[in-house]
Amino acid sequence: MRLDSKQMRARAARVLVARQRTDYVRAHGGGAITRRPVTSRQPFARSREMHCDTGTKGQMTIEFAVMFPVMLMIALVAFNSIMFLAQCSSFDRIFRESVCVYAPSPASEQAAGQICAQIAAELEPYQEKDYLECTVDSGAQDSGLTTYRGTLAYTPTVFGAYPLRQVFGVALPPIEHIVEMTVDSYKPGVFL
Repeated sequence: MRLDSKQMRARAARVLVARQRTDYVRAHGGGAITRRPVTSRQPFARSREMHCDTGTKGQMTIEFAVMFPVMLMIALVAFNSIMFLAQCSSFDRIFRESVCVYAPSPASEQAAGQICAQIAAELEPYQEKDYLECTVDSGAQDSGLTTYRGTLAYTPTVFGAYPLRQVFGVALPPIEHIVEMTVDSYKPGVFL
């Protein structure tokens, strides 16, 4: 049987590709190039080969069961830290503004206890939350200066839902933040 020119060129191209493959294999460490026959079951066989051995089944479930409480505690600590810092920032601002309004120029018959009550009334939003508690007190210093002290007590919460007073039988004391401001009640507008 005689081949026409088109068939001869195709055969020459196949021979050339085969020679190039052989040269490539020899140059890169030898070994034969084999082609496996494609069957309809090959994708399933390949997927079975890619699975891990059966000794590790359920490992991810166990890892999750072990790590979930740790991740939950880290999230609780992070949430409470951010909440405490946010409440402290707001408390500082409102306390300082209240002291600036009520303390420097009291009425002639107004005592420091009454001024503390007015400042505490301004801090009323903090008393409404069950995980916050604030107190205001004052103390006289030498030379007629008065120091006002505001204390914010923060009890950790479970993501803001309810206060967490103890964990595994261990009592959690509230975290306190104290702000002090000294004023001269006889010279209005003088802050120290």
